[in-house]
Amino acid sequence: FEIDAGITYLDNEPLRGVRAIPVAQERYVLYAHQDDAIATRSSLTWREAADLPLCLLTANMQNRRIIDAAFTTAGTAPSPRVESDDIVPLWEHVAHGRWCTIGPTSWIDGGALPDSIVAIPLTDPTVEQRIGVVVPDRDPLPTLTRALLDAARTTT
Repeated sequence: FEIDAGITYLDNEPLRGVRAIPVAQERYVLYAHQDDAIATRSSLTWREAADLPLCLLTANMQNRRIIDAAFTTAGTAPSPRVESDDIVPLWEHVAHGRWCTIGPTSWIDGGALPDSIVAIPLTDPTVEQRIGVVVPDRDPLPTLTRALLDAARTTT
């Protein structure tokens, strides 16, 4: 009873004891500097991405586990040269050239990416994840939690 609600991936790792409402779908892309040779590509495979100079989130983050699973499905593994538990340093590395990172398309939607960064869709496999609001599966739900779930249902 300490947390009334959260937002998380719904399909990646088991969720127990919660009610979940999907609110968004993320797709994973490679982020590169606009001057990088690959910046004009319409797409890249995960296998191609594994050979790039990558900076990625650390392995303890669920987002990274999703990325690593995609590389495994593609029959390869990344060798990131830089790791961080924060996306801002990743963006900074990419914005200054020479590095690439991988993340969800929601990073574009937030509007916080530097203008010098382009997003290139990753294929083979195409990775998508549902994001949703989760609340403890208990009754009665607190009034604000119930209102949040009602609002989440209207977005889908």
